[in-house]
Amino acid sequence: MDNSWRLGPAIGLSAGQSQLLVSLLLLLTCVQPGTDVAAPEHISYVPQLSNDTLAGRLTLSTFTLEQPLGQFSSHNISDLDTIWLVVALSNATQSFTAPRTNQDIPAPANFSQRGYYLTLRANRALYQARGQLHVLRVGNDTHCQPTKIGCNHPLPGPGPYRVKFLVMNDEGPVAETKWSSDTRLQQAAPEHISYVPQLSNDTLAGRLTLSTFTLEQPLGQFSSHNISDLDTIWLVVALSNATQSFTAPRTNQDIPAPANFSQRGYYLTLRANRALYQARGQLHVLRVGNDTHCQPTKIGCNHPLPGPGPYRVKFLVMNDEGPVAETKWSSDTCLQQGIQH
Repeated sequence: MDNSWRLGPAIGLSAGQSQLLVSLLLLLTCVQPGTDVAAPEHISYVPQLSNDTLAGRLTLSTFTLEQPLGQFSSHNISDLDTIWLVVALSNATQSFTAPRTNQDIPAPANFSQRGYYLTLRANRALYQARGQLHVLRVGNDTHCQPTKIGCNHPLPGPGPYRVKFLVMNDEGPVAETKWSSDTRLQQAAPEHISYVPQLSNDTLAGRLTLSTFTLEQPLGQFSSHNISDLDTIWLVVALSNATQSFTAPRTNQDIPAPANFSQRGYYLTLRANRALYQARGQLHVLRVGNDTHCQPTKIGCNHPLPGPGPYRVKFLVMNDEGPVAETKWSSDTCLQQGIQH
């Protein structure tokens, strides 16, 4: 019902002026607070990884999405509008701001600073009918320059990534889908180092106690050119029956602490770098379980071991992108046991 005839006289406007006022009010309801740009239409579609059976669905630097067929039929979207894929690190989605102009569009070269970029430029005609190939390969162009807007450059690390589709015209954003769920890429298998961790010499006092054991330092074992001075070298401590289920953490946030030991059967401790393992010092052993003061919920805590074992250990080298190298597992180690009464 048109109530402009009521609103107009109430504030001293003619009928024509009242109609204009109502039109302006309707326009303002579609504008984002604090801006002069209409909020983009929200499309309920969630981008999806392609079918599990597709070869190359996930690689070291690419992943493959289903095409968003038929998702851009809204009357607000024109055949001339550009549809972009926004690629973002999962922790950068909250800070994502849709570009206002084409000049503001971030390229892959901006990824390390912003955490997102736009790629795979298209229009809705490309997403209206299923062709022979109905997937989108993200990160598939090894030849484009990462400074070029829209470049589909190989992804720089394992992620996790999220994506969404963004429709733009010359005046700014028009519509957007929801963000996808997290996608993690494959990782290169860590280099295998043939070293087997060893218990310290039999003559060392405290070699085995009720809650600790002592290892020889792995001196000179991390000289591979694949290992950087900045990489972290962890000792993985595991129950012998948990070594088969051990999975190297992908990120620092995934590293299990001693508090996780009862559920997982393993944790990481004795954080170091290869500089510490290049030269023999006065004390050339590592005491596992020797810190009675650290909190077991703290990553890297060298907490006393909770029982007699048996335990196995190995060294794991990691950087910000995941595992780099690993030694072999040690043989079984059983701790001393208290006297039974």
